[in-house]
Parts: sequence; structure tokens; C-alpha cells
Amino acid sequence: MPTLILVHIGEHFPEYINDSISKAISVSKVEIHVLISRKHFNKIKENVALFALEDIPPSIQTELFEEKSKLDYHSRGGFWKYATMRFFYIYDYMTMMKLTDVFHIESDNLIYLDFLDRIEQFREKDMWCVMDSNTRCIPSFLYFKEPTIVSRLLDTCIEHSSKGSNDMFALADFRNNNSDVGTLPICGSYADTIDPMFYENASKFNCIFDAAAVGQYIGGVDPRNDSKNTIGFINETCVVKCNKASVEWIDKKPYLNGLPLVNLHIHSKDLKRWM
Repeated sequence: MPTLILVHIGEHFPEYINDSISKAISVSKVEIHVLISRKHFNKIKENVALFALEDIPPSIQTELFEEKSKLDYHSRGGFWKYATMRFFYIYDYMTMMKLTDVFHIESDNLIYLDFLDRIEQFREKDMWCVMDSNTRCIPSFLYFKEPTIVSRLLDTCIEHSSKGSNDMFALADFRNNNSDVGTLPICGSYADTIDPMFYENASKFNCIFDAAAVGQYIGGVDPRNDSKNTIGFINETCVVKCNKASVEWIDKKPYLNGLPLVNLHIHSKDLKRWM
């Protein structure tokens, strides 16, 4: 049975995670599991499976990460450390629960298409991720076929975190060095000047995925990054520039250059506006 896992680590509870869960429920029958501290259980509004982070026994890899990580654990309540640590919780949970076909989205994402309709395409690789440049992966949407691929990813996360390098670069490095990791399309035939990996699987999935650029373009960036009105923001790293593409809504679903988007990464955290 495919599973969608969301993870929240930290003291502050992000209310918008409820919008993300609610939207996923509205479009897919995927089983949703939320890994979160027990003290936040009563804040999750939907009837989904909750599992306490405190009850997930750490693996040797988790202990190594804690020992070697040089990621900033002060800024924004430990955001940069926790962004990488979530993959250790996902691995330990998958192993403990014997889960396969696991999807993961970040809590500020909205789902518009039922990705389970493409499960056979996902199963063609051990892992799928969303790259937005040749050296960066934004894990807005991920797929893991089984725990062993996550365990291998954790070794790369430990290596990167020991140098203070965050999850986006660890994931990109892992993708670039493992042929069984697929790249989810972020556009169709957008421009001859970009690497085919960004669009070559668009026909396979008949849809595309948002790393962050589309959600940032329509809704702006996190106000903690910039308190001004940032709607129309052009992601400086992403190879796709939304102001040079057609972004539109058809039947209340987002499209980029005529292809439907599975998700939008609502970086501004104002998920309700786009539900």
C-alpha cells in the first residue's frame, strides 16, 4: 500500500500543515502518515495516521548524523538541521513499519493531481526527486521504492552535513551519482539550453512537478526571507523562469506551458489562498 509521509520536527507547530494534508486527501486516496512530536497530535485536524517522533528508535546512521553534523541548529528553531534529519526519521519509520512505495512532500506543498495514478511509472526507479538546477534538489516531492535506497541516501546526508552542506545539495549529489534515482520533470520542452533531465520524463508522467519556482512566482516567498510583497518572484537558481513561461489555472488546477502540475510549493506558507 503506497504511503504519503509528512514530517515535522521542532517546537513550533506550522498550522499550514493541516492545509497540505487536507488538500492531499481531497485529490488522492493515498494513506497519509504524519511523523510529529506527540505534544502536537491534537493540532492535526484531519483523521490521518500519527506517529510520535519520540517513539522512533534511532538507527546507527541517525546517531552518526547527530555526532558529525555541522548544520546550523540555531537559525529558525533548527530548520537547517531538521531539514536533513527528516530523512533519518523517514528511514527509521519505513524500516520499523516495513513500508514500501513511500511518497514524501514538504508541509508547505499542495497536491492537485492524484500521483497514485502514476505508481507504475514511479516504480521504474528506486527513488524520484525534483531537481531545479544541476546541483540542487528541492525535496518538495519525493518517492522511495523501499528503505534500502533511503539508507544509501543517509550516507550522503551524513557526509554533506559533516561539512555543513544542507539537504538540497546532499540530495542533488546523491541523484547525480546514482542511476537508480530518477529526476521528476519540472517542465515540458521549455528551452534547448537546459539539460534534458528537467523535461525528458514529462511524457512518461504526463504531468510536471514544482520544486519551488512556480509556487514562489504565484505566491511569493516566505515572509521571513522578505517582508515585502514578493508575488512574481523569479527563483534565481531554477533553470525554468516562470516569467518566460505560461502559468495558468484550468479547472482550478495549475498548469505550466500546458502541462498539469502535481504540486505547488507554496513558499509563502499561505496555503489557504491556493487550495
